[in-house]
Amino acid sequence: MKLVFDIIGDIHGHADELKALLSNMGYSRHGRGYQHEDRKAVFVGDFVDRGSAIGEVPAASEILNRFLQSAEIMTITVRSYRLKNAEKRSKGTKAPAGSEAE
Repeated sequence: MKLVFDIIGDIHGHADELKALLSNMGYSRHGRGYQHEDRKAVFVGDFVDRGSAIGEVPAASEILNRFLQSAEIMTITVRSYRLKNAEKRSKGTKAPAGSEAE
């Protein structure tokens, strides 16, 4: 069976938008959490650090907690590249050693 991952980034505490996104992607409520029949959610970036919906942060944290309770831990090793690092380089700073932009 092929694993399919949904990469979800920078939630910033917006629980209502996260719930809508998960629903639109085919995830359903299961017990206290969410799951998809044949896909896995991978969260990257900022989950609850800021945002205009600061009142939603506890709800967003609870959604993440539910995912973590049924999480499968795996290591993914890749080179990291961020757009803001490219912007710094264009202003004359050197790319970090080992980066693809080196």
